[in-house]
Amino acid sequence: MSLTFITSAIIYAVTTCGAAIFNALSAFKYYSRKKSGQVTQGNDKSLFFITCVIFIAQVIRFGYSMGRSLYTSNPDIVAFLLIILPIVSDIFAWTGAISLLFLSQSTRKEYISYYTCRPNIISAPQTTSSSPKQIRVS
Repeated sequence: MSLTFITSAIIYAVTTCGAAIFNALSAFKYYSRKKSGQVTQGNDKSLFFITCVIFIAQVIRFGYSMGRSLYTSNPDIVAFLLIILPIVSDIFAWTGAISLLFLSQSTRKEYISYYTCRPNIISAPQTTSSSPKQIRVS
């Protein structure tokens, strides 16, 4: 067994267990607030959904790392793990970026502005007046 695979499996195990604990606490808090009749914000539900999706991607990555560290002597399983590595890596990498676009309206606007080649307008606060100065960025 390679030390690299064992180390990455341990790191993914620790972070996945930590994420599981925090996701369980978040779910408990979200549903207890909802059950008690407290007003929940619209972003609470989407944030909870995104954390669950990111956690599932993390569990997939952890499963891959564990399989890679446990089955190094089995060539069939190693070949299968090498085939699914790009898929697992893409899922793990894209969940963070997609969740950022899903949750942040300002990030969505910046991406749309960038990819449609429209100039961005950024508000920069000035110290001499109370209204922000508009700066054009190309």
